[in-house]
Amino acid sequence: NDPERGAEDVVATNRAACSLPVRYRHVSPPGLSNVRNAALRFAEQHADLLVMIDDDETPEPQWLNELLHIRAATGAAVVVGPVRATLPDNAPSWLRAFRECEYPSETDGAALSDGWSSNFLLDLGLVAAMGLRFDSAMNLTGGEDQLYFRQILAGGGSIRYAANATVWESLPASRRSLLSILKRSFRRGGSLTMCDQRMKGSVGSMALRLAKGGALVALGLAAVVPTWVTRGTSAAVMSLCEIARGLGMLAAFIGWRSEAYGHRAS
Repeated sequence: NDPERGAEDVVATNRAACSLPVRYRHVSPPGLSNVRNAALRFAEQHADLLVMIDDDETPEPQWLNELLHIRAATGAAVVVGPVRATLPDNAPSWLRAFRECEYPSETDGAALSDGWSSNFLLDLGLVAAMGLRFDSAMNLTGGEDQLYFRQILAGGGSIRYAANATVWESLPASRRSLLSILKRSFRRGGSLTMCDQRMKGSVGSMALRLAKGGALVALGLAAVVPTWVTRGTSAAVMSLCEIARGLGMLAAFIGWRSEAYGHRAS
């Protein structure tokens, strides 16, 4: 997903070393929905299942087998697996705590109320009748995956957790700073409001989201100092993230869109 076709030479160089066929598809306009929808269209023509991970992730050897195992055992439309961060030994404890909350662990085969596109398997046959695509309105903001999976749930599909289908994400220094973490929480809050707007848009649902956003800000502000004193930096950072998430929810109501993925490879 790069106007300059930057990955094409990398694919060509490594294709010969792979025992399976490797095909390169170029999606020039940057954007998360653009590239995911291109993958969907291609997969629907050639396969029954689609699996995605991000370009900064490395799967464990049994990763695909574990996704397939849970899909066969549960018949779920979507199976997601853990995303763990590769962090340096000197990474602060608050960062490790944040990552654990960002991708919480569940029991193997557990039913989920949300999913994530950084490690998932999709049964194309089960979702074909729904006619779903990743929403172009969230092309540059992120959150398009959360909306997509919630639409699958609303259409009667299920999401299950494959506890042993682990991928490891390389987290560069630029994404390990507190400011970066807070910006991410802010964007995620905005995505939740956008999901509600795109799915329901009713006065009641939007009022509830507005109340949740205000509550997160108020409770987070009240908790920052006490949690820092009694439970340490990790707890205080989590309160700051709650504040940022709440502010993101509120900002989306007035049309604020945080475009984190525009004009670069996605």
